[in-house]
Amino acid sequence: MTGMLETPAATSLSTNGRVSVVEPVHMLYIGGYTRSGSTMFNRLLATIDDHLAVGEVWHIWRVGLQENQLCGCGVPIRSCPFWTEVFDTAFGGFEKVETDKMMRLWNSVQDRKYLPYLVFPHLRPPAYARRLERYQRILGRLYRAIRDVSGASLIVDSSKLASYAFMLGEVDELKIDGIQLVRDSRATAYSWQRKKLRPEVHWEERYMERYSLAKSAFEWNSMHTLLALAMRRFDRHVVLRYEDLTADPAGTVEQLAGAFEADWSRPPWDETGRGVEFGIDHTIGGNPNRFSSGRAVIRTDDAWREQMPRWQQAAMSAMTLPVLARYGYLSS
Repeated sequence: MTGMLETPAATSLSTNGRVSVVEPVHMLYIGGYTRSGSTMFNRLLATIDDHLAVGEVWHIWRVGLQENQLCGCGVPIRSCPFWTEVFDTAFGGFEKVETDKMMRLWNSVQDRKYLPYLVFPHLRPPAYARRLERYQRILGRLYRAIRDVSGASLIVDSSKLASYAFMLGEVDELKIDGIQLVRDSRATAYSWQRKKLRPEVHWEERYMERYSLAKSAFEWNSMHTLLALAMRRFDRHVVLRYEDLTADPAGTVEQLAGAFEADWSRPPWDETGRGVEFGIDHTIGGNPNRFSSGRAVIRTDDAWREQMPRWQQAAMSAMTLPVLARYGYLSS
């Protein structure tokens, strides 16, 4: 686990002709490729006092406003008391946000075709720069409302995407620490081939899309290459392997607190240091395990080693070789 520790000054805003220092919203951003344990990790960090898990906020406009999917508490997002209060505080209520306009704005800054503008700010056309600035102001209002409603000292967002990380890194109201969560590419590819129900889509039976090996390899390589750049815009960041986290969850959390120079309370571990009590979290998107509460045991899921055909393991190894080597998977 490696870290970069740089802390900028707090955000300054002008009010009635006077300059005042505003306390930024402290966020911990979990970036990584899908099927890497980010939902479990998000919820684990939320068992620490004054931490709040919000899940994948990057697509709240679609899953919340447009589709009204289930919150992690099991209630449709527009009916969830927590998100209702957040939107009341930030925007005056769900009904004050024009969903069609918000969706157009969201797509006009975060669509994949705009990724070069997020990576290289000097390439941004003026029209895109204006849209992005507007959207970033909206995100600032949203996260400030999340902090104010919850009273949490740390907002844990597991949106994972590199594009969203680039975007958040420029939001003045946020002070962000980042964790790049890496899982073996062969494990994620195996997971993407399994059939999984999407319980958050409560109005019909819908399953998650399944990926080919080539698609998994391309996205895994791309995501971690871009995240290595995106997290440089954060205050501090570390790289964490899923396998190291699940091998020693209690020790890993202590190491993270040290890396971020944070005074975190100890999660409610059982005597094994693996079992922990999950409460009810108001999370957006993520793995279906976000709907469960009670005792959970954190352990490494390495079923791919026995159940994934050898030729598929070899193919994924070949297609992701340089990045696998970068994160130490070829020597373990």
